[in-house]
Amino acid sequence: GCPADASKTEPGACGCGVADTDSDGDGTPDCNDGCPSDGHNSEPGACGCGVADTDSDGDGTPDCNDECPSDANKTAPGACGCGVADADSDGDGTPDCNDGCPSDADKTEAGACGCGVADTDSDGDGTPDCNDGCPSDGDKTEPGACGCGVADADSDGDGVLDCVDNCPFAPNPGQEDSDGNGLGDACTCLDNGDVHPDGLGNGRIDVADFVLGHEKVEGRVALNAHDADCGDAAPGQVTCQAAGSPETWCVTGDDAYDAADLAVVRRQLSGVLTQGCESCGVEPAGEDLRLPCDIAPRGAPDNQINVSDVLIILRWAVGLDLPITDEEFLRADVAPADPHDDGFLVVRGDGTLNVSDVLLALRYAVNLDDLRWRQWRLAANVSEQASVAGFAARTSGWPAWARPDGFEAEACDTGTGGLDVVDDLRGITCATEPVLVATPADLAVFVYRAPEAVAPESLAFELEVADGSLNVSTPAAALEPR
Repeated sequence: GCPADASKTEPGACGCGVADTDSDGDGTPDCNDGCPSDGHNSEPGACGCGVADTDSDGDGTPDCNDECPSDANKTAPGACGCGVADADSDGDGTPDCNDGCPSDADKTEAGACGCGVADTDSDGDGTPDCNDGCPSDGDKTEPGACGCGVADADSDGDGVLDCVDNCPFAPNPGQEDSDGNGLGDACTCLDNGDVHPDGLGNGRIDVADFVLGHEKVEGRVALNAHDADCGDAAPGQVTCQAAGSPETWCVTGDDAYDAADLAVVRRQLSGVLTQGCESCGVEPAGEDLRLPCDIAPRGAPDNQINVSDVLIILRWAVGLDLPITDEEFLRADVAPADPHDDGFLVVRGDGTLNVSDVLLALRYAVNLDDLRWRQWRLAANVSEQASVAGFAARTSGWPAWARPDGFEAEACDTGTGGLDVVDDLRGITCATEPVLVATPADLAVFVYRAPEAVAPESLAFELEVADGSLNVSTPAAALEPR
C-alpha cells in the first residue's frame, strides 16, 4: 500500500513516507501528538508540554499560573499572603491582617483608649478624654473638690478652697457670716467699685472691674447685691487735692450701682483718684464739671465722657443738631491735642469740628486717651510782710463757665513762709487759721485749666491782710501756658 516507502506496506496513522512512531508511548503517534515527548499530554494545554495542567485548589487557574495553588480564593498572595483573605472589614484602607482595630475605621492601632474609642484630647492637656476625668478642663484630669472647670485654689491661704469659701480673698478659716447672706464677715469692701469676679470682688480695683461694670451699666449683665454694696463708689467728696498728686475720694454712696460709680472706677484706673477719707489740710471746692468732650445731656453735662457725648460731637461735625453754644463748641473742639510727658494729651483745638474731634472724643470715652485742658500759671509777688487771712482771684476775658468766679481760699503754709500752689478751677480752702507771711517777696501761685481758645486777658490777684487789702494785678503776659 506504500510502493515508494520501504518501511511501510500500509499508510497507517501517519501515511506513506511518515513513520507511525509514538516516542512518548502515550498511544498517539508523533505525527499527531502536540507533545511527542510528553506521555501525559498530546496538546500543550495551559501549562505547555512537560507540565501538567493541574488545578489543585479547583479555582479554575492551573497550578502553573496560580501563585496560591492551594488557596481557591486567591491566585496571588496579596497583602496578607496565601491562605489569608485581604479583607478590610472597616473600610479604612488597611486590610484586617495588618489592622490592629479591624472593626474601627478610625484606628489601625488600639492606642491609649482601645479600639472603638477615639484617642481625643479635647482640652489639650496631654491626657486623652477616655482617661481624663475632666475632658473639657485643660488644668484638671480629676474633678477634685471643686469639680471640673473650677480650680481647687485657696487664694487667701485659709485652708478653705475658693469654690466653697464665703470670702475667697480674705482669710477666714471659720467662715463667719453674721447676717447669713452667704458673704463672709471678712469680705468687707476694701475698695468701692470692686465688682469682679461677679458677685464676689477680689479686694482690688483693676480693668476687669471697669469692663464688667460697663456691661452692668449697659444692662448686658445683671446687677446683684454685691454691686450695690462693694460696687457703690458714688456719690462722694474729695477730701484731699494736693498739687501733683491724685485726689482723695471719700465715698458716701447711695446703695446702688450705676454710671456714676463706673466713672469713679475709670478715674481711679487713670491715676487721678485714690479712695480714702483722709484730709491733707486742703479742702477742695465742689466737683469740676468742665471736662473736655463733656456735652451730654445738652445744657446739663454730667461729668462723664461716654458714647452719648461722642454721638453729639459726631452730629455736629457733619452739620446736624445746629446751632450749638460757644461753651459746647469749646468742649467739643479737642483736636489737635499735644502729648504731655506725664502721658496725657493737652487739648489745643483748631476752631473747627470735624472727624478728628470725633475720633479723639471716642478714644477718650473708651479710656484709650486722657484729655486735659491747657494750664495757665499766675505768679504774684507779695511785697509786704503781713498776716494773710485769705485770698481771692478775679479774671476778665474768660467766659463765665471757664472763669473761677468767687474763687476764695485761705493761704497754705509750705513750711517756708510762702503760699502754696492752688490748683483748681473753683477755689479751695487751704488752712483753718491765717498764715504769717514771714518775708518780703513771697511767691503766690495759681494754676487754671481751661480751653486754649479762652485764655484770660488778665487776672487780678487780691490778698486780704490783717490791716486791709493789698491788691496785685497781673497782665495776661505773665500767664504761662502749660
